[in-house]
This record gives sequence, structure tokens and C-alpha cells, in this order.
Amino acid sequence: MKFAKRFVIRKKEDIPIYAKGIWSPTAKDWVEIIEDYIHISRSRINNKMAMLKLQLTILEDIINYVTFNDQIKGELKKLEEREHEVKPPDKIEEQIEFMKSDIFFHDLMIVALKEIIDGIVWRYFEFNRALLYILADKEASGPVRPDKGLINTMYELAQVFTNPGEAAILNDITNFLKVGNLTTIKSGGTIEFVEVKSGNRSGRGGRITRQKERMAEIVEFFNTGIGEYDGKKIRIVVSPVKQKNYLPLLLNIIRSAKARGYYSEIIGNYMIVECIYPERLDDSETAIEYFKNRHRSIKDQWEKMKDVVIPIFATEKLEFSKNFAPYTIFPFPDKICADILCGRVTTRIITNYSEVMRIFHKNGWKTVDSIFFKNPDELEKIDITKTPMMIVGKGEAKIQIGPGMIGRIPFEFLSPKALIDEFERIYAGGSPEEAVLQLTSFSDEETAWY
Repeated sequence: MKFAKRFVIRKKEDIPIYAKGIWSPTAKDWVEIIEDYIHISRSRINNKMAMLKLQLTILEDIINYVTFNDQIKGELKKLEEREHEVKPPDKIEEQIEFMKSDIFFHDLMIVALKEIIDGIVWRYFEFNRALLYILADKEASGPVRPDKGLINTMYELAQVFTNPGEAAILNDITNFLKVGNLTTIKSGGTIEFVEVKSGNRSGRGGRITRQKERMAEIVEFFNTGIGEYDGKKIRIVVSPVKQKNYLPLLLNIIRSAKARGYYSEIIGNYMIVECIYPERLDDSETAIEYFKNRHRSIKDQWEKMKDVVIPIFATEKLEFSKNFAPYTIFPFPDKICADILCGRVTTRIITNYSEVMRIFHKNGWKTVDSIFFKNPDELEKIDITKTPMMIVGKGEAKIQIGPGMIGRIPFEFLSPKALIDEFERIYAGGSPEEAVLQLTSFSDEETAWY
């Protein structure tokens, strides 16, 4: 062991330069921190102090990344403005691409950090998928910044945690809670949405009144299960259908990939899962050849039949958080959840939707229409976000399958049989009232994640 010394004199004006995030941690630096956060969110959920401190820490991390992005975007704009002046152009193009990749990574980490809090939210809301979808389907408030509004909200957050039997979630650090600024959870089971406003500003009474009315409508809807949504009547239905999934198989695939660097498995002739741990790869060419030849006969059969086959990466789920369960409630070890969120493990899910439709058909549900049947010209004329992915029918009954339902097959590894059982439940109940939209929560949802 050796010792050394040095003296540093730093000018005060130098500090902001170094505060701009010259060193931005990579996914490798972050993964163990994310693992610890996930562990606390799971094992200390009944510890109020732990929940408060975890939120404050994640809030700080998110604000730092938002600040980094603001600064990078400012520098990026300057570079792009003088791009044509720099010779050779390749040099500045390389800088621009590097900055854009930094912004992409920071955005990914912000969503990943929010997913940790989402896991807490799902547990507080007793895994009620329908309620959480409604809360998430609102306009986002934008990036979190340390402004006066946030400071007022923080005071209220601290106040709630001092109340016996109460805890709270800061809504801005979740992907789901977009009603109010805070969501409080009381020991008796009451959940309260809190909008925090300063009391000394005038000229915005109309806006506050509208916000109060919106929150009142949502509270009434959640208490009764009947209300209006996007101009339509809506009802929340609790389904007893078992949510069978293949998450244990996914966990085995990930563990196999971690042991050898790569691995692939097929599920039910409708899905191929390819998994890579880049840090465990000795030879990327060997992995590429492995995936090319693995399940070759199945892939050739799909191609011969001209099936609709769509590959996605597991991290793409982070772009559609409101529709699907967060990775932090998956029944996986903390380390593997952290690897997924930080991109340390790359999982590609190749889903054959034609085969999924054939499975539906074999069980009595014919595909009446599907977005997969549309040609490019037809797709340009429709709003994909408001168009069902499929419409299946049995007899006179027809059921619309939205992206949030069919997307559970690749993103949550839900068995198609669970969807078929849900179709049968709806069919057995007869035709619902015309123009009434049903949102479904499942009575055994919690067991699917343990």
C-alpha cells in the first residue's frame, strides 16, 4: 500500500463545466445499482423510509439524465448548424452520432429507472391492469425538472410520509401514474390522487377547476367501475381466466445464454426466442451462424407459407410501458431484471402472427379482419393506434384484439390459450351493451408474477 498527496486550487467558475456530465456512466456501470434498486423495491416495499429514500434517489438520477440530455442537445444543435463548415465532414458526423447515441441511452435509462417505481405501483394497485391502463393513458407531463412545481410536490410527499399508515408515489417518476402529482396509499386500502398547486397564484382558476373535475371523474369511475373514456362508455370487468405464461421458459433461455453467451428456443411453433449476453461472447460470428441455423426448418416453413412474422427486441417494451407489466415484477432474480433493463442481455422475440391466428382458428375463433391483411396503401389511410390488430369471431360474436392484448404474447410471454379462454368468457356472457368498451383485470393476475 502506498500513499500520495496533491493540492488542488479550482476556480469557482470551473465547477459548472464539470457539472455538465463529462462522465456519463455506461450500462455496465449502472447494472449493479439498478439491481440494488430493484432489490429494495421488492424486499422493502412495506418499509416507508425505504420507499421514500428509493424514490428520492431515483428522482435525482432521472433529473441528472434529463439535465445531461438538455446540455447534449444544446451542443448537438451547435454542431449541426456548422456541420457544412467542418472538413472533413466525417469527423463532425461521428461526433453527432456519438451525441445522439448518448441521448438514446439516457432516455433508455430514464424509462428503466421509472420501471423500478412501476413495480411498486403495480403492487400497491394489487396488479389491477385495467385501472393502471386508464391512469397511464393520459398525456405525459414531460421531463422532470427541479422547478417550483416539483419542490411543492416534494414538500407534500414528505408530509404524506409523516402520516401514520400512509405512503406515496411521486407520479413523475413512473410510466403509469399520470393523474395528479402524487398518489397516496393508505393502510385501509384507499388510494388518493393528489394535485399539488401553490396557493398564491391567480389567473388559473379555470385550469384548476378542469383538473379537479377530471380527477373527480376518474375517482368516481374507479369506485363504480363504470364511466366514460375517450368519448365512449367504459366498464371495468374482472375476469377469472388464468393468465398462463411462459416466463419460466424465458428465464431458462436467459440463463442458458448467460452460461454460453447465446441461446435460442422455440415456443409452441409460433415464437422463437433468441438471447445473447454480449460480454460472454468469444466469437460473434459463431453466434450469428448458430441463430441462422437454429430452428431452420421452422423458419423455412414460415417463409414458404408467407406467414406474417415480426421480430422485436425485449427492450422495445419500454416504449409501450402503459400496455404491459413492468420487467421489475417479472418472477426473475434481481440481477436478471437489471440486465434486461440495462440492455446487458439482448433478447429478440420472433413472433409468427399467422400461426397465432391459426391457433385461434383451431379453437373456434376465425380471424375476420386484421391489420396484417392490409397492404401498404391501406395502412397509410388508417390510424394504427386506434385500429384493432385483429378481429376474431365465432358465430355472430366478434371480438376486437388491440395491441395491448396481442402484444402480451411477445412482451409478457402470455400463452395464446389464455387469450382464447378470455374470448370464451366474453362469448359465454353474451353480447355486451352497444358502444360499451370493456377493460379487463384478472383475478389471478398477482399469481402470474410470483
